[in-house]
Amino acid sequence: MFQNITTTSPSFTDAEGLLKLSAKAPSLNATQVEQILSQLESLLFGPNISLALANTSINIVSNLLNVPVAVMTPFSKRAIGIVDTVGLKLVVSGTSQSILSQSLAMAVKKVDGTNFQETSFSLIETSNVQIQSHPAWRD
Repeated sequence: MFQNITTTSPSFTDAEGLLKLSAKAPSLNATQVEQILSQLESLLFGPNISLALANTSINIVSNLLNVPVAVMTPFSKRAIGIVDTVGLKLVVSGTSQSILSQSLAMAVKKVDGTNFQETSFSLIETSNVQIQSHPAWRD
């Protein structure tokens, strides 16, 4: 069903196909939404994911937010789970990574579990996600 491109990973190529399908969100039925989510969950199954696959996955979920509410409601927890999975498995280069789509923004920051700092997230405009760390307060 999807065209294979030799310069990209199969997961990314498959995700691009799902992105094209999800662009038809207003006309998708429950069976189609279930198939898109199932295939996307399969693509995200590995231990980590690339920024390219993360971007495409977030854009797919963003598109699915345009599915009629009555159709999408039974799948909302799965869509949220996909966003969580992307955040947990994204390979972050540097200290943080932002992913922006039309209806969804995600910021992922590397943290030190033994010396966690308070972190705030703000979205001032759609092209500018801010992540700030503050030293943890100690009593």
